[in-house]
Amino acid sequence: MHNEGQAKVMKKILDKIKAGNAGFSLMELIMAMLVMAVLMVAITPLFKTSILTFTQTTAIAESGQSARIAFNRLLLDMKKMDLINSGSSSGISFDDIDGNTVVYAYSGERLLRNGSTAAGDVSGFTIEYIDVDGYVYAAPSDDTWQIKVTLDFDIQGSPASFTAEVSPRNIHFSGHAMDAG
Repeated sequence: MHNEGQAKVMKKILDKIKAGNAGFSLMELIMAMLVMAVLMVAITPLFKTSILTFTQTTAIAESGQSARIAFNRLLLDMKKMDLINSGSSSGISFDDIDGNTVVYAYSGERLLRNGSTAAGDVSGFTIEYIDVDGYVYAAPSDDTWQIKVTLDFDIQGSPASFTAEVSPRNIHFSGHAMDAG
């Protein structure tokens, strides 16, 4: 019985098509196009906002990742420190265990490593030198056994801060102070 009902419906549809009544009238097509145009106008700002948000979020994530990579590189370099050539609260120069001289400095909104940009969007860079008794100094001394580093970022209005204390394996101090700034 179910097949008979379907056959009748199909016959009616075919009869309409043969009679020339198939399809949409011009007025129906114009109304459908008008509805689609209104929907497109309403959806376009939402689509643009979504793309802008995605772009900004991606930029923040990439900048944050670059900041983490630069900070981890700084910590790795400092762990391999052998001789502090000079230091201040905003920069340090040292020789690593392989005999390479490494210089970190804060300039403008950049953290520099040997004169090249290690990280951008930097809003602050401080180094504290800690002696065996836990006293904190703005410059290294013969008693320095640990170094605390703080790197602040401001990535498109989103502040972030990385802080770590490093205990270099073979630290020595040459006795020279580094100019702050």
